Amino acid sequence: MTSAIMKEQELIERYQAGERDFSQADLELADLSTANLSGVNLRGANLRHSNLRDVDLSGADLREANLRGADLRNANLIEARLSGANLCLADLQLADMSGADLSGVDLRGAEMNRATARMVNLFQANLHRTDLSGADLRKSDLREARLRQSKFYMVNLWLADLSGADLRGSDLSGADLLKANFSGATVTEVQLAQARSFEGATLPDGTKHKTV
Repeated sequence: MTSAIMKEQELIERYQAGERDFSQADLELADLSTANLSGVNLRGANLRHSNLRDVDLSGADLREANLRGADLRNANLIEARLSGANLCLADLQLADMSGADLSGVDLRGAEMNRATARMVNLFQANLHRTDLSGADLRKSDLREARLRQSKFYMVNLWLADLSGADLRGSDLSGADLLKANFSGATVTEVQLAQARSFEGATLPDGTKHKTV
C-alpha cells in the first residue's frame, strides 16, 4: 500500500519486479498508456486525468479508485473490479469491460460509445449524461441504474445492444433509445415508454417498435 505520489516508471518497474499492491497510490496525470498492469491492485488510487489508453488492466482491483477524466480508450478492463469508482467524464470508447464489476460507479458524462461491456455489473450505477451509443451491453446487469435525463443532458443508448440485459428498476426517463436492441431484455413497456425516443428499437419480444 502506498499513498505517496508515484511516477509512472516507478510503478511499471515495481510491477515488473513482481509487486502488485499499489492501493491508494497517487497517480494523477500519470501516463501509463499501453502498459501491462493485469491483476494490479489500485484500490482507492488517484488516477484523475491519467492516460490509460490501450492499457491492460484485466482482473485489476480498481474499487473506489478516482478515474475522473481518465483516458481509457481501447483499455482492457475484462473482469476488472471497479465498484464504487469515480469514472465521471472518463473516456471509455472501445474499451473492453466484459465481465467487469461496475456496481455503484459514477459514470456521469463518460464516453462509452462502442465499448464492449458484456455481462457487466452496472447495478445502481450513475449513468447521467453518459454516451453509450453503439455499446455492447449484452446480458449486463443494469438493475436500478440511473439513466434518467438531467436538465440539459440525456443518456445516449442509440444503437446500443442491450439484448438479454436486466433493467429492472432502472430509470430510462428521457433516454435516447433510438434503434437500441432490447431483445430478450428484462424491461417493462412502462420503462421504455418513458424514454425520449425508442423509434426503431428492438423490443424484448424481438419485434421492432414503430411510431404510431
